[in-house]
Amino acid sequence: MSWICANSWGIYLLPGKEVVDKNPVYRDVALPTAPNTEVTARGDIVYSEKSRQNVRKLESYVKGEPLV
Repeated sequence: MSWICANSWGIYLLPGKEVVDKNPVYRDVALPTAPNTEVTARGDIVYSEKSRQNVRKLESYVKGEPLV
């Protein structure tokens, strides 16, 4: 019974093996950001994160509290 369980978990986890060799990703969410896209004169789309004005904490933004 335990071999069957271990085998099924192994088959389930195998597709994710390509991420094992990559470095972990860390994102600082202390200062809330908003997505921003710009189109350059050449037509390139540039994506960036801009800080949210008048939002002190991400928790306040998520809860929908009034902006300060």
